[in-house]
Amino acid sequence: MFILTRGKPKGGTALTIKLTSAHKKPYLLIDLSSGEEDHSVLEWGRANHIKILNVAGPRESESPGIYIIRRFVF
Repeated sequence: MFILTRGKPKGGTALTIKLTSAHKKPYLLIDLSSGEEDHSVLEWGRANHIKILNVAGPRESESPGIYIIRRFVF
């Protein structure tokens, strides 16, 4: 699971993290407000043998601009 946030995850995004952890599934959490740019989704996916990548995060209505960022991450 690849999860994008801006700040502390809340609502459905926080629940996704909780459930992913409970089921012992790998996830990569990227906080876009942290200013860090050294994230490689591809490297993480290869290291965890990811075959299907689910992308999660807040809705556009809750975090304006997040949809465009999701589109350009890949």
